[in-house]
Amino acid sequence: MIRIVLLLVLFSGAAVAQTGNVELMPGNRYFHQMHSVEFPLNASGKFSWQQLGTIIKYYEKGSGKNLPKDELMNQSYLVYHLSEKVAVKSGLFYTNVGGYQPSVAFQFKWKLKQGILLLSPRANLSRVQAYELFSLVEYKLGADKKWPVVVRYQGMSSVGVKGHNRSYQAFRLGMQVKKNQVGAGITLDEFGKEGRVYSNYGLYFRRVW
Repeated sequence: MIRIVLLLVLFSGAAVAQTGNVELMPGNRYFHQMHSVEFPLNASGKFSWQQLGTIIKYYEKGSGKNLPKDELMNQSYLVYHLSEKVAVKSGLFYTNVGGYQPSVAFQFKWKLKQGILLLSPRANLSRVQAYELFSLVEYKLGADKKWPVVVRYQGMSSVGVKGHNRSYQAFRLGMQVKKNQVGAGITLDEFGKEGRVYSNYGLYFRRVW
C-alpha cells in the first residue's frame, strides 16, 4: 500500500484529468497515511472511479483489549455524478477488522470562495450493519497569495447495531507551496461504546493535484 501511495505521488502529474491527494503524518503515537484519488471514466464526467485509503502504523502495539492495533482501510467506488454538487457511489469498503463489505454512499460537495465543504454518508449493504458519516472542511486564508495558509478539518463517525464503532477528528494547519502543503496536525481517535479518546500529533506533508 505504501508503494502504491508513492507511485501516486510520482505519477500524479502524468494523468491531468485525475484529482487526488496524499497525506503523510509521522505523529507521536503512530504513522498516519491518507490518500484519495478519482479518475473520470467518460468524456462527460458523469461516471468516475474513486479510491480512498488510510494506513495507521503504531510504533508500539500489543494484543490486549485497550492496546493500539494497526489499521488499514480501503474504499473503491463507481461514482455517478447527479450534479456538480451531488453524487451517488457504490462499491467495496474494506478494513483489516471487518474485511470486505459492499457499500453505498452519497457525496455532497460545495465549492466555497476560498475552500471546500464535503459531506458523505455511507452504509454497508450486508448483514454487518454499519452507518458512517464523513465530513471535510478546508479553508485557504489568502487563497490568491503565493503561499496561502490552509486550515482543514476531516472527521468520520461510524455506528452499528451495538452502538458506536469508530470515530476520528483530524485538524490540520499548514501552508501551501504550489501543490504541496506542510504544517502541524492533530488527530483525535475514538473507539468502541466507551468512546475512549486518544490523540496523535505531529508534522504533516500533503500533496494535492
